[in-house]
Amino acid sequence: MGVVLGCCIPVLGVALGSVHVGVGRSPGSVDLPVARDAYGVPYLPGSGLKGSVKSLCILRYHRDPGFCEELLGWDVRLRGGVSPEEVSVSPVLFTDGLLLLAPVRVEVGGRLFFMYATSLLQLSRALNLASACGGSCRITSIISSLRECVGHGDAGFEGELLVNSVPVSGESIAGFNGDYGLACLRLMLEKVSPLASLLLGNGVIVFRDDGLFLDIVEAGLERVTRVRLDPAKKTVISGALWTEEYVPQGSVFFFTIMTRSSQSLDSETAHYKILDLLGEIGLVINVGGKESVGKGLLGLAVDDCCNTCSPRVEG
Repeated sequence: MGVVLGCCIPVLGVALGSVHVGVGRSPGSVDLPVARDAYGVPYLPGSGLKGSVKSLCILRYHRDPGFCEELLGWDVRLRGGVSPEEVSVSPVLFTDGLLLLAPVRVEVGGRLFFMYATSLLQLSRALNLASACGGSCRITSIISSLRECVGHGDAGFEGELLVNSVPVSGESIAGFNGDYGLACLRLMLEKVSPLASLLLGNGVIVFRDDGLFLDIVEAGLERVTRVRLDPAKKTVISGALWTEEYVPQGSVFFFTIMTRSSQSLDSETAHYKILDLLGEIGLVINVGGKESVGKGLLGLAVDDCCNTCSPRVEG
């Protein structure tokens, strides 16, 4: 008998400002780098995403902490030093946030445009993750559509340019018109971030060369040098200089929220409770703080058209 799979919620997370989810100090040129996955791409750890949602849950339901514990698991802020044997397993799991779309600058015909970049590898990784939510989900269809569009665009950027219409000297760049993926994705993002909607409207470059995509992402990261001040003298403390790294505003991540049956909740009940909770907290979370070693606001676009809550067993 394999693992019992329950309900699945696909989510897009948009960086509403510069975002830093770090891994602590580094001996390199950047003292506080952002977290990177095994492919070298910045990502959002699932544990940090869940911890941020849990923090907001505790603030929202501080008079009924049992709700948060039942849904998201035990927390020291709820019941202190309780024995782990007395706590049921959380029925909610957050996957890591995969960087799906990264802002990029492109010069065409002497004019500068800001749009999104991704790669075939990132789209394939996202589709692999989205497949757990089933083919009927909107986000699954969107990602699949973007992958299928590669080959229909302009390959002049060492990749495939997918646009509806970008004016250049009174003309338009040849693109893939009427693309379902871009139009539907923009519809989802415009409710969360006007910036993301604007960038997506300019187009998406899908890179075949994974190394080139990594170079583009690295070049787009923000690196800010900071100093520490002496609170009494209001002067810079000698030697207290460090550099932080940020994922830029407008970056789009993709992750899923999976639910399973636990001692306290069945999978379907947990599914609707986490959806209600996301609606209650306003679909904006702070991915910084003690849970994720960083800072930044993330706007969430939940695929409310996806209703995959049919528990099944993978053999």
